Parts: sequence; structure tokens; C-alpha cells
Amino acid sequence: ASGMAGEDAVRILFIGNSLTDYNDVPNKVKQIFAKAGKSVEVERIINLGQPLSIHKDNMITKQKILTGDFDYVVLQEKASGFKQSMLEEGVVEIGPWIEEAGSQVVLYMPWANESVFAEGQETFTNAYVSEARKRNALLAPSGEAYYELYFNYGVRWYSDNIHGTDLASLVSASAIYYTISG
Repeated sequence: ASGMAGEDAVRILFIGNSLTDYNDVPNKVKQIFAKAGKSVEVERIINLGQPLSIHKDNMITKQKILTGDFDYVVLQEKASGFKQSMLEEGVVEIGPWIEEAGSQVVLYMPWANESVFAEGQETFTNAYVSEARKRNALLAPSGEAYYELYFNYGVRWYSDNIHGTDLASLVSASAIYYTISG
């Protein structure tokens, strides 16, 4: 892994579902780094509607992590039906591969579905903060940023009950950028 200080591009692997894929969050992260004069290469493993735990016995995921020379691996758990145990299970399954590869885990906290946003975001926040502390992971709190915009500034960026608009995905990409770049 090359790190931020090296001449080489920072390499980031995104593992998630539609909240990573919609509006191309990985490419938005790459564009923000480029605006800051930093070279970034992004790759992704997307499984729409699926939890991280589906990667448990996935040798393709394991090989990609172990041989991809990634500086960061961004993990995003599914939002629908979210429980902390889902995130824990996914991180427990994938985390050892990331550690073995010498990469840094970044937990990408999404937002709760709009129908349960007011009461549901706290569940996401508590779970992601807890897991980040337990796993020595970085935390990209896009769900908290969007919660602030939604309730304190009246910004409504859901494109449906689950997914954000392009601007909501830019909030996510910005949270990931600032988490990685400091």
C-alpha cells in the first residue's frame, strides 16, 4: 500500500451495494481527490441489495483484497432492514483479509431509509461508530451529514425511500474523501 505521501496513486476498493453504486460514489471520490491534486485509483465490488456478509466465502472478493495493493477498503452495509449485527458480521468476515493485505478499513455510514430516517439514523450512527472503534477503522459519516442537512436545513435529497440524488451521493463522496485525506 502506497499511502497518501507516496508518489503512487492512492488505491481504494469499495465494497457495498446500491448506496455505493447509485450516482457512482467511487468516481465522485476520485474526482474530489483529483481536484485536490491527488491521484486515486478506485475499484468496486457491488452486490445490489445485499449485505456485506455475502462475501464470507467469496474467493473473488478475498483475492481482490489480498492482491489489489489497496490503501483503503471502504465497506458499506445495506440500509434496508439494518441492524448492528449485520454490520458486525460483514466486518468480521471481510476485516481479516483487509488486515492481512495491510489496507485500512473505512466504514462508509449511509443514511437510513426516508420512512424511518428520524428515528433510524441513530441506529446507523451508533452501529458504525461502535464498529469503527472496535476495528480501528476510519469512519466516513455521510449518514450524519445528510441527517444534519435534512432536518436542520430542509434538504430533501432522496430519489426514492432508499437512494439519494446525485447531490446526496456527493455528500457521501465528500465524507469519504475527508475521512481518508484527513
